[in-house]
Amino acid sequence: MTSLFLIGCGKGDDHGHDHAYEEEGGDSGESHSTRPSRPASKLKEVKAADAGKTPLNLALFFLQQEKGKRRYGDAVARLVVALVEAGDQESAAEVALLASEGQGTMGLVYLVKNAAEAGDVALALKVAQWIGPAGDRAVALCQVAKAQAKEGNSAAAMATLQKARGLARNIPQNETANVLIEIASALLAAGQKQQAVTTGAQALKSIRADKNGFRNASRYKRLARVLVGAGEIQKAKGLIRPGKDMFTRTLNASARTDIAVIMAEEGEVAFALEWVKRFPGRSDQKKAEAYGKIAEGLAEKGKFEEALEVLKNDKSMFSSKSQAMGDIAVEMARAGKIDEALALVPQMRGGMAKEPALRAIASAQVKAGQKEAALATLKLADEAADQVADMFRPKREVLIASAFGYAEAGDKEMAAEKLKEAAAEAMNVNEKHIPNFMVKDQFLASRLREVRKAMNQIGDETGAAALLKQELGLAEGIKDPLRQALALSATADSLANLGEYQQSWETIQKITNDAQRKKKTKTRAKWFAYTSEKYYGHYGTMDRGVGISRLKKSFTPEEQAFVKQLVEAMEGE
Repeated sequence: MTSLFLIGCGKGDDHGHDHAYEEEGGDSGESHSTRPSRPASKLKEVKAADAGKTPLNLALFFLQQEKGKRRYGDAVARLVVALVEAGDQESAAEVALLASEGQGTMGLVYLVKNAAEAGDVALALKVAQWIGPAGDRAVALCQVAKAQAKEGNSAAAMATLQKARGLARNIPQNETANVLIEIASALLAAGQKQQAVTTGAQALKSIRADKNGFRNASRYKRLARVLVGAGEIQKAKGLIRPGKDMFTRTLNASARTDIAVIMAEEGEVAFALEWVKRFPGRSDQKKAEAYGKIAEGLAEKGKFEEALEVLKNDKSMFSSKSQAMGDIAVEMARAGKIDEALALVPQMRGGMAKEPALRAIASAQVKAGQKEAALATLKLADEAADQVADMFRPKREVLIASAFGYAEAGDKEMAAEKLKEAAAEAMNVNEKHIPNFMVKDQFLASRLREVRKAMNQIGDETGAAALLKQELGLAEGIKDPLRQALALSATADSLANLGEYQQSWETIQKITNDAQRKKKTKTRAKWFAYTSEKYYGHYGTMDRGVGISRLKKSFTPEEQAFVKQLVEAMEGE
C-alpha cells in the first residue's frame, strides 16, 4: 500500500488508559528501564493540498486536527485498526507511534494480534514492547507466544510467557482475570496443558472476585475453551455455580449453552450432547438453543450428517430447531448440495427459517446454471416471506431481498417490479412508528433511500433517478436545520458510496444552514478514506469490543477529485 507519512510524535491529553506498570522481582520479565525504548513515528505532517492523494493521507490529515484533544488516543487506535484491516501493517505501526505512551493502546494490541496470527512474529514482538500499560502488554505478549508456539519454537514461547507472567503481578484487580486467561490460552498453545489448567484456576479465582456478571460471562467462555482444550471437561462444567437470584440463574443458563457449544467446537461433541441432556429443570429452551448452535457449528465445517443427527436430540417445538435446520440448509446450498438442502425445507416450521434457506438455494441454483429452477425456488421464498412480512421483518426489506434474488437469476424486470412495490411500501408508514428523533419527511426519505440504493445496485437507473428526486424533495422540505442536514447528508453519503460523486456534492450544497453544511462537508471528507462497510469486533482483548472500519487501499482519479473538492470547500469555509 502506497503511503504518504505525516505528523511527528508528541504528548497528547488523553491519559484515560494510563496506570502503573512497574514490575518487580528477578524473574518477572522486562522492567520499564530495560524494555526497548519506544521510537518516534517517521510520519510527517500532511498539508491540505496533499490530503486527497491517498486514503491514508486523508485519514492522517483529519487525525492531525485531533492532536492534543482528550480522545486523540482513541482516534489513533481507530486508524491503526483500519490500516490493519486494510493489510497495511507497516503504516499501522507508524500511526500507532503518533500517540504518546499510554494512548491508543488498543490499536497496538490489535496490531500485535494481527501480526502474530499472520506469522510475523518479529513485528508482533517489536510492537508489543511499545505498549506501556502492563495488562495490555501482557495480553500482547501472549499473542506473540502463541505465534512462537505455532512456529514450533517452544523455548521462545515460554520465555515470552515468563515476561507476561511478571507483568500480571502488577496490574489492577479488574484486569487480572483477563490477563491470566490469555496466559493460560498461550500455555495451552505451547503444549503446557497442566500449567494452563493451573493458571486457569488462578483466573477463576479472579473472575469470582469480580462481581460484574456481564464482564465475567465472556471470561467464563474463554476460560472454558482453555479447559476443554486441555481435556478438563469436568472442570469446564464446574465453572457454572448455582445461582441464588433470577439474574444469576439467567446468566448461568446462557453460560451453560455457550460452554456446551465450545465443547463441540473443540471436538468433544459427545460430551457436549450428554451435558445438554442434563441441563437443570426448566431449561428446555436453552437445551434447544444448544442443540441448534452445535448443529450449526458442525454444518459450517461441512459435517452435515453429524449436524442433522445432533438436531434429532431436540424433541421440542421451539423455533430455534427450525432456524438451525434453515442454517444447515444454507450451508449445504453454499457447498453445492442443492438437493439435500431442498429436502430439508419441508421440515422447517414457518417462513422465518424457510425464506433465507430458499434464497440461498436459489442462489446456488443460479451458480449451477439452473436458472428455471432458481426462479421457481424464488417464488417459494416469496411465499414463505409473505407469512412473516410485517410481523418479524418489514415487508419493504422482504421485497428488496426478493429483488436481489431475481436480479441474480437474470430476471431484471421482476426485480424492478419488486423494488417498485418496496418504494410504495416505504411511503406506507404508521406515524406512531416514527422515532422521536426524526420528523416524518426525514423518516420517509430514509426508507426511500434504502430502496433507491437497491435500484442502483440492480442497474435500474431510471427507477433510481425517479426515487432520488422524491427522496431529495422530502429532505429539502424539512424545516428543522439539523434534521434537514442529517437527511441530505445521508443521501449524499449513499450517493458517494455508489460512486455518484457529482450528485453527492450537489446534495451537500442543498443544506441551507451554513454551519450544518460546513459540518457535513467535513464529516463526508473525513470518512471518505474508509470503506462503507462497518462491523463489530475486538481490539485484541475479548473484554473490549469496538466498531471497526477498514481504510480504503487507494483512490481512483474520480475519488481524488471529489476529495479535493470537499477539502477545498471545507478549508474555504
